[in-house]
Amino acid sequence: MSSSVAAVHALSLCAGCVGDPPSFPQPDASSAIDVVSGDDAASGDTDVDAQQCDPTAPFTVIEPVIELNGATDDEGPRLTPDELVMYMTRRVGQGQPFQIYVANRTSRDLAFGAAMPVLLLANASGAMIAPDQTALYYGSDRGGADPNAHLYVARPPFGAATSVALAEVNSAASDDYAPYVSADDGELYFISDRPSGADDDDIHVAPRIDGRFTQPRAVTEVNSTAAERSPVLSADGLRLYFGSTRAKANDYDIYVARRSERHGTFDEASPVGELNTSSFELPDWISPDDCTLYFRTDRPGGPGGRDIWRARRR
Repeated sequence: MSSSVAAVHALSLCAGCVGDPPSFPQPDASSAIDVVSGDDAASGDTDVDAQQCDPTAPFTVIEPVIELNGATDDEGPRLTPDELVMYMTRRVGQGQPFQIYVANRTSRDLAFGAAMPVLLLANASGAMIAPDQTALYYGSDRGGADPNAHLYVARPPFGAATSVALAEVNSAASDDYAPYVSADDGELYFISDRPSGADDDDIHVAPRIDGRFTQPRAVTEVNSTAAERSPVLSADGLRLYFGSTRAKANDYDIYVARRSERHGTFDEASPVGELNTSSFELPDWISPDDCTLYFRTDRPGGPGGRDIWRARRR
């Protein structure tokens, strides 16, 4: 397989977690690397058969992705469907803005190689690759040039020059960020503080009609009077993972809401108890077989700050 790998511009949608919209420091462009293109690490066949697991079973293997975690914040991992390419967000120094990076591996049972930055609009975060890898969705305030963060999509080669705003989804007076595209590319989930939700930060979804995402709606059955973040939809569309502060003020736990039909209403959400601790947890990506969930946390066991972890179902 072949994919365009970009190298990036600096970003920060938050001082606390990826996508949060407090202050937006200007990035240091000198830390970015120019765009590179070529065959990715997935040129050979993977040697791991598709996993089989019960999607209702608990996650039992929970571990840090040690090769990608550093002393500052590493978070927001989103993978290609074959699990060989990861887009992630990294803070390059304490108190510095975030940047989007990309890392590759040749097999799902191997470690990722060194992560390289991708040159997008300034202050970009929460990069989500489309299932066919022809689009990269992310949030940005264009380095403070916009009063609010908005959603953008970049086309190959992924970079600032190929990025356009999702005008049909963005709200001019609100922050819109943390995009997550469904496996069939038919829905775009994201976070917004627009007044249509139950709280300042709620989950919204925009369906794609005739090739374009249309007017979004709040996922009211999932949102609460607390803050919600980081929506992650399973490939079959029946489970929505997300973070919420409903149980711990100013601190996030991972929740899941289920539904019986792909475009139906979600049932009441419940915490994913085996993943939650007294620390901060937010989900970021679920594998197509629903067996592996990547998430971010500041729990002990990593080198510092927020780190990328994964949880597997047996």
